[in-house]
Amino acid sequence: MTERRKFLRFSSNVGIEYRINNEREMSGSSYVKDLSREGMRFLMPRRVENGTIMGLKFLLPGDKKPIYITGEVVWINEYEESRDFGYAVGVKFYKIDSFDRVRLLDHAYSEWLKSSKSQ
Repeated sequence: MTERRKFLRFSSNVGIEYRINNEREMSGSSYVKDLSREGMRFLMPRRVENGTIMGLKFLLPGDKKPIYITGEVVWINEYEESRDFGYAVGVKFYKIDSFDRVRLLDHAYSEWLKSSKSQ
């Protein structure tokens, strides 16, 4: 299988809130499994379709200012490792403030450094 990713992915457990097309019934909270410069993978309890647009609010630990991102679902797979979150969703970022992108990646990189030092 050929690797198609352009950017390194970092494992993460950043908390997020999501909302799909401003629909109250398709909103909730979850956590990010991994993220990169252009997107992320996170878990959801319900299936969504490719092309779905969603608003995301990232809640970085120790940071009071949330990060807001708009993204598009580019893939979805069943996720059997969790009863509460049955789907892993790949989202490509298409609207994010450049400063917020740096904040998000700095956090992911610092978490990666901590985990690599402990191993």
